[in-house]
Amino acid sequence: MVNVKRTGHRLKFLRSYYTSIYPSLLKYRWYIFLLLFLIFLTRFQYIDIVSPLKLPLVLINAVYSRLTNLIHTQEELTTTPVPEVVIDVKHRILPYKLALRADDRPFVEPDHAQDKLLKDLQLFETCKRDPSTIIVDVGAHLGDFGLYAAACGCTVYMFEPRPHRVTLLRSSIQHNSFPTSRVHLFHKSVSDCPSNSTVNYPVGDIAPGVMDDNPIVVETIRLDDVAWSALSIFILKIDAEGSESKVIDSAKKLFAKKRIRHLIFNFYPWGTTEVSQSKLLPHLKDELKAKSIYCFYRGDNDMYGPLRLRDIKVFHKQHSNINIAISLFATFDEQITQSSIQSKRYQSNKHVA
Repeated sequence: MVNVKRTGHRLKFLRSYYTSIYPSLLKYRWYIFLLLFLIFLTRFQYIDIVSPLKLPLVLINAVYSRLTNLIHTQEELTTTPVPEVVIDVKHRILPYKLALRADDRPFVEPDHAQDKLLKDLQLFETCKRDPSTIIVDVGAHLGDFGLYAAACGCTVYMFEPRPHRVTLLRSSIQHNSFPTSRVHLFHKSVSDCPSNSTVNYPVGDIAPGVMDDNPIVVETIRLDDVAWSALSIFILKIDAEGSESKVIDSAKKLFAKKRIRHLIFNFYPWGTTEVSQSKLLPHLKDELKAKSIYCFYRGDNDMYGPLRLRDIKVFHKQHSNINIAISLFATFDEQITQSSIQSKRYQSNKHVA
């Protein structure tokens, strides 16, 4: 009987206590909701929150990725073809035609720093002198890089996993009357997995660990297994949305035999494989023996570099909280000197402290 009375008193106390604090809880209801929302994202959306500073960026990218994946899935499953338009791209030395869908938002505005780099590397002159010069475009997307190289007269290999983009790339090749003997298009995902494996693409996106609810199945290919038409690859360009290290690993034999002269790739310090991204630059310098490494940013006119060893060690950390498109250029060509590439000292880089 005594225990029953004590239990009754305890229940009355708890009821009065929670009744008294309820108005205070109402003031913090949005904070509580946000906390529960973050717990939901962490538990069910596979987002690895690595630090409070990256949290806003992670959330933005997660929402963006979800919307993008939903749009892509709806576009690829629809039975009604989206109207195709063809635009003339004229901001480089040679113009070319680019096919896209009417509802696409192409990322084809001038990339001044990259354009300057291609001039410094004498891409147009090299391909005009030797049309067998190979340019490789991994993650071709709409083909802005590969199609320009084709316009310069290069032999181009483009790799793109998304079906609707492959269709647009084929259309662009036809509109430009590029011969298929010189412009090769592969509907494959370049990876360090064995060639002809099947994987779900994308396995991740720019937001850390965000999985695509409706991935597409695509075959993989290793760059080491491609039957190249020449021994040397003049430029290997990679935009694999955070999986650049896997693409580079698929070309171990090519790098070991010094068959790749120049490498241009997008760098995602907050990408899907953050650990591998942090080790990517040291790997290029120490293991692959890159002679020089430079960086540049979309919307900027300047190249920065060459990066010193101390710059390489802190590069990932310096850029981990910068929401801007970062590109890196690594040269393995002994004939390229610092005077060959117009650049500013990395210490004057306005994008990092």
